[in-house]
Amino acid sequence: MKEGISFDELTGRVARLASQRHDFYAATNEMRLNTETGESRLVTSSGEFGLRDSGHLHLSELTGIDRRYYQRMLTQAPALLANNVNHWLARSGPKPRLVRALDTTVRAIASVRYATLDNDDLLSAVEPIICDLGAKIESCALTNESLTIKLVTPKLQGEVKKGDPVQAGLVIKNSEVRAGALSVQPLIFRLVCTNGLISGGANGKAASRRHIGRDWRSDNDYFGVVSENVERAAWERGVWQNLAANIRQAISTDSFQTILERLTATTRLQSTLEPEQIVERLESLGPEYRLGPEIQAQVVGHLHADGYDGTLWHVINGITRAAQDVSSFEVATSLEELGGRLSALTQRQWDRLVSAN
Repeated sequence: MKEGISFDELTGRVARLASQRHDFYAATNEMRLNTETGESRLVTSSGEFGLRDSGHLHLSELTGIDRRYYQRMLTQAPALLANNVNHWLARSGPKPRLVRALDTTVRAIASVRYATLDNDDLLSAVEPIICDLGAKIESCALTNESLTIKLVTPKLQGEVKKGDPVQAGLVIKNSEVRAGALSVQPLIFRLVCTNGLISGGANGKAASRRHIGRDWRSDNDYFGVVSENVERAAWERGVWQNLAANIRQAISTDSFQTILERLTATTRLQSTLEPEQIVERLESLGPEYRLGPEIQAQVVGHLHADGYDGTLWHVINGITRAAQDVSSFEVATSLEELGGRLSALTQRQWDRLVSAN
């Protein structure tokens, strides 16, 4: 499994970022983009702020400017960008938006119904459960867009086939800047090679909670700093309680056994195709199964090196093993998720894949 940062480093960084967090409400027609200093700055009634990439993305969405054209103007014609943005902001009317900042930098512009389910509250909710499970944190990552925690518990272990033991685990994800839902996905950790496979769960779906809540504004903060709200605090406590229940369900004995049976079934799906052939054909299943040439070569190399036996289980492990080779934590996670999707293939889908012209 691709290593990221340590859990201690993750919790320390999350705490530091939480102390810098600054949310406020602003009217769209009172916002203005200033590029006169050579740096893009968003002027609001609450102050002037720099913009992260995610802030620029949301500003392009807010003004209806094509993302690629926005980026081109940002790098090649910043004054033209400011004119375009300010024209459409001025015409938008006094639409309220939630602006999320870290110190003096805007990182997100969201609907006032955006639920601020933040990473520090997430850690407070999951740390006791991690202790209860006796779980080991295998990998963590924290980027400007998202948080990811991958953990494994030795309390749930079984064999996909004789001599091939796996343990149950979880992948917990969150984004504070509209880059993904709060989600819990079962993780299968293969002990013979430390590969990780992210499953969609026993029913083929991950537990997920989108960042959608209510408009909690009062008269005092209609346009301005987000104030404390008793109703919102109670609603958020309910979300974290549901998350805890989802975590316990996702790593239950029944869920693990269901996934284990599904993985065992992949050892019985076999073909006579060479590794190069089967890897090239994955794209026929859909664009989400597409692998670039470099990763294809890595997967094929691992299959040959590991004595490819023609089974779907072996193909899955070639892909999850390649996840350890890539430099990007996000790409590695996407390969582990691809392994999970492949584990759910039916006999009919497998037959169609291996018989494709």
